[in-house]
Amino acid sequence: MAKEIDWANLPFGYQETSKSFVANFKNGKWDDGELTSNHTVTISECAGVLQYAQTCFEGLKAYTTADGKIVCFRPDLNADRMADSCRRLEMPVFPKEKFIQAVINTVKANIDYVPPYGSGATLYIRPYMFGSNAVIGVKPADEYQFRILVTPVGPYFKGGVKPIKVRISDLDRAAPHGTGDIKAGLNYAMSLHNIVERTNADTLRICTLTRRHTHTSKRLAEQTFFSSQKTESSSLRSQIRFCLQSRDALCSSSQKNISEWKSRNARSTNRSSRISSKSVSAELLLSSRQSDRLTTTRQAS
Repeated sequence: MAKEIDWANLPFGYQETSKSFVANFKNGKWDDGELTSNHTVTISECAGVLQYAQTCFEGLKAYTTADGKIVCFRPDLNADRMADSCRRLEMPVFPKEKFIQAVINTVKANIDYVPPYGSGATLYIRPYMFGSNAVIGVKPADEYQFRILVTPVGPYFKGGVKPIKVRISDLDRAAPHGTGDIKAGLNYAMSLHNIVERTNADTLRICTLTRRHTHTSKRLAEQTFFSSQKTESSSLRSQIRFCLQSRDALCSSSQKNISEWKSRNARSTNRSSRISSKSVSAELLLSSRQSDRLTTTRQAS
């Protein structure tokens, strides 16, 4: 039975749903895992996740398509990336096929929380893992818990897709040869200061991955441009050209000393990026292999 939720005005926030998935790693192996209605995690005060931030996570979504089917976009690639994160943090990998099936089962168990097509909302899926047993010496934990929670969410940026102001931070989120290439919780903790210290509500202040601003510049230009197939070709070409020119200009500037870069660009710190973006529609992301109610897409975009 569908829930009485104001789908069009959902924030990007957490609300409890019917079921979560939980599996435990103990004595060198994972148990079968199960769905649970208990959304509280109970661990030791000395758990590895609390003492040494041994945790990683993923994020993906379930959508309702125009014909009423519910689909998940490429959970297999999320499983692969989480496996990379686990290896880097000396955590046991949760098996790929079990990961995918756990995602499917969790979405099915919360099917009433999947927003309807056209609402602008989605069901956010958060798989995560953490060291759960007591660890006081600096070492990997011996026991772990893998969980999946889901929650219906609205758009991350309210007001639709529109240009945003971006400022490069003086602080680094991760060091060269560090953990910037994985989804470790500690990486995101390092970005919180920048978020709180942003200059105003219209500015998204990002922190660099390294002191080499080239990487941030490239990532910024490449990740802030999206387009649907409905975009007119002439407009699309001009947007792509502007995007690439902006990227090249940023990358060129980043080769200079950081103090020179800041001085030269001081007057344009709060300037809008002016890169027009469009959301990639769910239909373009989904595979044609759809079941009656739920399908996982196994193909990368």
